[in-house]
Parts: sequence; structure tokens; C-alpha cells
Amino acid sequence: MDGSPEVAHEKQRNGKRHAAVNINNMENQMNIAGVVVHARPGAAEAVAQRMTGIAGVEVHARTADHRLIVTVEEAGGGLVADTLVELDRLDGVLSVAMVYQHCESLAEESQ
Repeated sequence: MDGSPEVAHEKQRNGKRHAAVNINNMENQMNIAGVVVHARPGAAEAVAQRMTGIAGVEVHARTADHRLIVTVEEAGGGLVADTLVELDRLDGVLSVAMVYQHCESLAEESQ
């Protein structure tokens, strides 16, 4: 396997073929996402503090224009999308943008 999640089938949409991921196999996957969180001016420190209470979230840096550089790691069936929604709902957050995503098999990682 090439490190990508198991593909169950392909879908045809707008004349293009798209692989559909088998979400039933997600418990065997590790997902890592790079995220930029834009906080309201003056709220970046408080937002970063709130993020420390969310499993799999780590704040790596803050910029002068109130952006936080964050990674989100989900393993064993967790969905990165659920964590992104949770981040977006934090008080003081203006926007959340996933800028990178990587998925690999946990079985490959343990070898």
C-alpha cells in the first residue's frame, strides 16, 4: 500500500473520476493536518490556550497578524474534519484553514 487510505470505489462527478475513501477502515489510519487558525486581534493567546485542551491539537507558532500555526493528529477512527469544526467554534476564532493533510496506515508505522 502506498500510504493512502483504502479506496473503496471511484465516483464519476462533473466528468471527472474521484476516489471514494472507505471510511470503515479509518481506525487503521493516522491523519495529520497542517492548519492556520486566524484569531480576532487580541484573542490569539486565549485561542491558543483553549486549543491545548483539544486532543491531537498542537500550536507551533503565532504570527504578528493573529494567525496560529497548528497541527491536528487523529488516529484510530477520529476525523480531522471534526476537530477543524471544533477549532472553528472556539470563541475568538475568525477562520480555520487546512493547508496540508497526510494520511498513512498505522500498520505500516508499527513495522
